[in-house]
Amino acid sequence: MTRILLITILTFILYNSNAQDDSSPFLAKTIKKTSLKSGPDSSSKVKLILPVGTQLYVFSNNDQDGFIKVIDIKTNKLGYVRITSIKKIKDIPLSQSNSFEENGQSSGSEPEVVIKNRTSKTISLIVGSRYFSLPPHTTSTESIESGDLLYTASAPLVIPLSGRHYFKEGDKYSWTFIITTSYH
Repeated sequence: MTRILLITILTFILYNSNAQDDSSPFLAKTIKKTSLKSGPDSSSKVKLILPVGTQLYVFSNNDQDGFIKVIDIKTNKLGYVRITSIKKIKDIPLSQSNSFEENGQSSGSEPEVVIKNRTSKTISLIVGSRYFSLPPHTTSTESIESGDLLYTASAPLVIPLSGRHYFKEGDKYSWTFIITTSYH
């Protein structure tokens, strides 16, 4: 009896820990006036004051000392807000399409990404721990780390796109940033 109870409890714990993935991005809004900070602590520099109702892209529900990493959708500014100052609106699933195209060999051992901004907005691309910002209608070649990495692409007034991609050592990739509008 004790063995069956233990197996049932372990099964319940495993099921519930897999059912709630706190690392998935979501759309949120501020529920009170709050500060967008440069770091995950109270003493970090304030980048913006966000009014009530500001829409935010939240990277995950995982907090650092009560702060979570976000992008202000209106301005495309990256920063941190207190987790208690937001309300989740909806989940944003990771992209299933492959946004990166393989383009031969990189000039070194690290993977390289050729980022092409074909929009009239300044765009941001985060790949793993690297952050890139490109002005309108420009191209830049950047080195990144290898491995299975999360990426997020964003621009002002656009809901960011996130996904995963495996980057092989010594390979070159390209990413062309365009903005498409869809009506539901």
